[in-house]
Amino acid sequence: VVGIERLAAAIHASGRQIEVYVEIDAGQGRCGVPAAEAGALARQVVAHDGLRFAGLQAYHGGAQHLRSVAEREAAIRHAVAMATAARAAVTSLGIDCPLVTGAGSGSFLLEAASGVYGEIQPGSYVFMDADYARNAPLPE
Repeated sequence: VVGIERLAAAIHASGRQIEVYVEIDAGQGRCGVPAAEAGALARQVVAHDGLRFAGLQAYHGGAQHLRSVAEREAAIRHAVAMATAARAAVTSLGIDCPLVTGAGSGSFLLEAASGVYGEIQPGSYVFMDADYARNAPLPE
């Protein structure tokens, strides 16, 4: 909440508006809030004129280099469930959730197929990260 307050004050001083995403813990346990807390943060964002709630960031970095298809599918099923629960927590407060964004080079086909993500963010493939070659390929 302190971060939102500081961001809002800085943006207010500039006279501008910015889009803010709430990051959820999609399964890696490294960053983001639990899905159930996403609504409370979104409510804090929309309480400030200079901030516009743009959606949820739901990236599961730990799933990107899981070797087997079954492991990645299970991890992304969990990420999709967390994103779905977080979106419900936001919309239950009457706040529109225009976008769920996330995914990665090792799993983007799974997130895209889920119907939950409106934007995917693969990127390492551009650099042909050698570690991805060790992953079993996902079926297209």
